[in-house]
Amino acid sequence: MLNVLSKVFIAFLFIPLMFLVIVIRGDFPVIREKLSKQFLFSTLIHQRDEIQSKTQTTMLNQAISPSHYLAALLAQEGEIEELMITSYNGYLQYYKTVLKYFPRNAQAYALLGFSYYHLGDYENSIEYYEKALFLDQSFFWTYYNLGIVYLKTKQYGKAFYHFKAALDITPEDTLKKIYFSKIYQQIRTVYDLHYPVEIKLREGYQKCKWILVMIPLSLKQEHSNISSLLNSQKMYLQIF
Repeated sequence: MLNVLSKVFIAFLFIPLMFLVIVIRGDFPVIREKLSKQFLFSTLIHQRDEIQSKTQTTMLNQAISPSHYLAALLAQEGEIEELMITSYNGYLQYYKTVLKYFPRNAQAYALLGFSYYHLGDYENSIEYYEKALFLDQSFFWTYYNLGIVYLKTKQYGKAFYHFKAALDITPEDTLKKIYFSKIYQQIRTVYDLHYPVEIKLREGYQKCKWILVMIPLSLKQEHSNISSLLNSQKMYLQIF
């Protein structure tokens, strides 16, 4: 009898304890949010999140970073050579790994959009750039790059909208992202910390204003060629 009571007592302790562990782990976000307001539970949740973050960062650091390759793009104007394109599938995998551990990282979504574009997969490029914008509407280059992809796919209305929206972003907001984003810091460090970020951004704003004038004018012409317009102004996708 005593043995049975002991098992029942252990079960009564074990079940709530396991439920608490599951909640802290994040399986029930609403309950977890309520518990996080209690001092004891908030401490446990914070410690668990801290350990998880360190583990995720360690695992991510073991993945092959494309920083060296992407940094090389900063020194190169124009589209990417065919030989370089063969490396992109590995970089897609890397940034998908980033999103596995940090699912709200807008820069990772943007770099996936950048990668898909250079693989010729404009549909996925647009999808990932749109996801980046959903998470962060304060980065000039996301709007600018998406505008170019829409021009490439002859979606001129959407292209016009995104170039116009890009001009509404303050340079300060974009510079904060470039200088403080871990992903962008990684690329800048590999290439050159003296890369002219502000000059490139200023040129980007100028090109944006130019293309907003040229899109309507070009579409009025019988044989308009938007691609030639982009090439004439060296308007290519920019990491930053």
